[in-house]
Amino acid sequence: NDPAFRQALARQEVVVGDELVTEHYNTYVSGYAPISDSRGRFVGVLGLDMAADDLRDRMAAILNAAIGASVF
Repeated sequence: NDPAFRQALARQEVVVGDELVTEHYNTYVSGYAPISDSRGRFVGVLGLDMAADDLRDRMAAILNAAIGASVF
């Protein structure tokens, strides 16, 4: 029922979900990417879940590095 999964499947392109999914212990964001066989034919979609806290921390590190780099 995930719209991002359906979009990745239909368009055969990378899609990151715009809704957070909360389970018992954590909140996740999902991303999907098309996968191909050795001949380049589309064969399916690979899904990856990342903890929202981890994603937030990684994005903050990137932003802080970019701000620091622009100062010099």
